Amino acid sequence: MSETMPTKLRRSTISALFVVVSLFASSCASSAPRSPRASDTATLLTLESERFAAMVGNDAATLDSLLDAELRYGHSNGKVETKAEFLATLAAQKLRYLAIEPREARIRFVGEMALGDGVVAMKVATEAGELSITARY
Repeated sequence: MSETMPTKLRRSTISALFVVVSLFASSCASSAPRSPRASDTATLLTLESERFAAMVGNDAATLDSLLDAELRYGHSNGKVETKAEFLATLAAQKLRYLAIEPREARIRFVGEMALGDGVVAMKVATEAGELSITARY
C-alpha cells in the first residue's frame, strides 16, 4: 500500500531551501563600503530569532515588519508564497508553527550583502495533521 504524503513527511527528515530574507537592508544602505563586523552578524542572528518567535507566536505585525515586501517563501513541500500569501496562510491557520529550534545558523557577507543559512527543527500543524521537520534555509 502506498504511503500518503503526510506519512512520508513524518517518517523522514525534510531538507528545504528557504528564500533568505534581507532583514539588514537599512544598515547596508550606506554608499560607503565598510567591513562586516561581529555586531552585524549578531544583529542578523537576533533578527532571525525574532522571525522564528513571530512565526511560532503567529505574530503577523512582527512578521510584516521583519519580512521584505519582495519575499518569496519556499515551504518544505515545495510550495512558494509571496509575503502576502504567507501572512494570509498563517492568519487563516492553515499552517501553524508550533516550535522552531535552530540547529545551526551562519551569516556570510559578500560585499555589502549578508547571506544567511542554517538548519532548523520545526514542529508544524497543517490541515493534514502535525509534522516534525528538519529544514535547511
